[in-house]
Amino acid sequence: MRLCFPETFAAIAPVAGGGVMWRTEKLKNVPVLAYHGEKDSVVPLSQSQIMVEYTVKNGGTAELNVLKGYEHNDGIDYAYRETDLIERLISYRKSDFTHIPEPCEEYF
Repeated sequence: MRLCFPETFAAIAPVAGGGVMWRTEKLKNVPVLAYHGEKDSVVPLSQSQIMVEYTVKNGGTAELNVLKGYEHNDGIDYAYRETDLIERLISYRKSDFTHIPEPCEEYF
């Protein structure tokens, strides 16, 4: 879960993700809906567990949906096709539309 511009997103949904826990403080205003296959051998489930745990410890809102019996690729496919992930993401809305500078905007 690497989020460079947290003010850009109303919510995020990492699937079979992971990341570096010290960046989770950037997620305190961005709800996290994480999904991870229970049997993932590419990215261990523990990676999503750690990120969700630290996001919550840093004041954010995060939940982990463990996909029972799923590996890496089939878990990703299942999360997008068979869960309510897309509908849940669509349900989030931003209310602050303050201009967000583009990277290197000052040069153009």
